[in-house]
Amino acid sequence: MINLFKSDFERHLQQSSILNNAAQLNVTDLKYLMKGFQEQLTPISIRTIFKKFFNALPQKASYRVKLKILAACHVLLDDLMHGAIFAEHLNDWDGFIDFSNQNEDKFVDFYFQVLQRFANSISLIKMVKSQKTYTIKQFEEYQNMYYKAINLLNFIFCQTPLCKEILSSNKEDIIYELLLLLWNDVIALYLFLEKLIKEFELEYFSLQTQVFFQIYQLLPDIQKVQHSIKEFYFLHYYHKDDKHIKEHYWKEISEKKLEEIHKYNQIVKISTTRHKLQQQARRKHIALTPQNNCQQQYFSNTTLGYLKRLSTSEDPFENSVQDNFGYQFTQQ
Repeated sequence: MINLFKSDFERHLQQSSILNNAAQLNVTDLKYLMKGFQEQLTPISIRTIFKKFFNALPQKASYRVKLKILAACHVLLDDLMHGAIFAEHLNDWDGFIDFSNQNEDKFVDFYFQVLQRFANSISLIKMVKSQKTYTIKQFEEYQNMYYKAINLLNFIFCQTPLCKEILSSNKEDIIYELLLLLWNDVIALYLFLEKLIKEFELEYFSLQTQVFFQIYQLLPDIQKVQHSIKEFYFLHYYHKDDKHIKEHYWKEISEKKLEEIHKYNQIVKISTTRHKLQQQARRKHIALTPQNNCQQQYFSNTTLGYLKRLSTSEDPFENSVQDNFGYQFTQQ
């Protein structure tokens, strides 16, 4: 019975727009896929369906089919309910084995790597696409997520020239859909960073010193991202008119405000350095205080101290006391 269903699943997958020669990917087929392609008397777990899906994917396929498979994976990865489960299976997929040095294969490999990075950072992707608001006060809690967002964007933007070449000679409509899917993730990651920087611009002078320095050190990386995303956005001019993307209103820190922040950074650095030096001086002063003074003060308040003060000759107990306690007493 299981083998029959597996064969049936593969047959439906082969006939769907995911693997057939249709120019476009039909989202309805993805909905059927998540149901196992047919209503079952005994529902199949989503994990089983995803496992069957990847097992049924061809290792070699035409350029068009590869692109549609990647688009299907991207849509399923974005699924709010099952995206995290799909990410687990995507991480185990080796992709396509036939590779040449042609731009088409380079693009397929690039997009596959992007999806794997998204799968490894699925919590970040869901976080930036959620309706929840994250403020600068939560920076330390989510600091690692900001670094991940920067790294993901830099990886994508490094291949902007390749995307431009692919679009300029594009013969497959699915390319536009892929880059629109990618843009949705790119702009979500970017807005996550942009919100942090806009809050930093307004509140930098009231932040704790450690938080100020941590975000300040991110400024050059985020400024680089701000420059690169504009170049990536201009790729949409290669799209058909009905696929054009409305340009985002880029919220960048002005040169004047940046200069103020740089000056404030110098002030905080000097203040922090001065405070550290003062602390070091105090610790050094404490360390240089003679310890034997403390010993003498202690023994002056004991019976042994009275013996030393009352004795006018050599203390008959001195040697035994010194041997027992390991202290050297001097005559007062």
